[in-house]
Amino acid sequence: MKDPKDFYMTILQCYVLGDRLLTPDFKRSANSEFAIWQFNNISEIHLLDFYDLVSFAFEHIPENRPILQLLVDVFCHRWGQLEYVKNEALGMEEVEGELQLPDNFKRRVMYKLMELNWGRRGIGVDYTIAI
Repeated sequence: MKDPKDFYMTILQCYVLGDRLLTPDFKRSANSEFAIWQFNNISEIHLLDFYDLVSFAFEHIPENRPILQLLVDVFCHRWGQLEYVKNEALGMEEVEGELQLPDNFKRRVMYKLMELNWGRRGIGVDYTIAI
């Protein structure tokens, strides 16, 4: 496979086509293939290319489809890790790419990262100040 972005984009386009033509088996196949490749080969794709996939998906796929949450989950587990952010030098291109991401994606990422953080710390943290 020469360009992982092209492969992922083709699968997303197949998903959109299946959704629009109301062909659940075709859409399900595209969704499954996309999920398998996302979790097994995500390190092959550059962050900016992932942003392009997110923008396409959130523009063409209805909000209630699980594949959108899959993109959020993959982002949070791959690029949302503090170690990655601290070790990766983000240039202006990446920062500009972040600014162009759909608001719904950013909102979902925020909620997912909060969920992951609460899971580590536990719910019911006492924020009162002991005097």
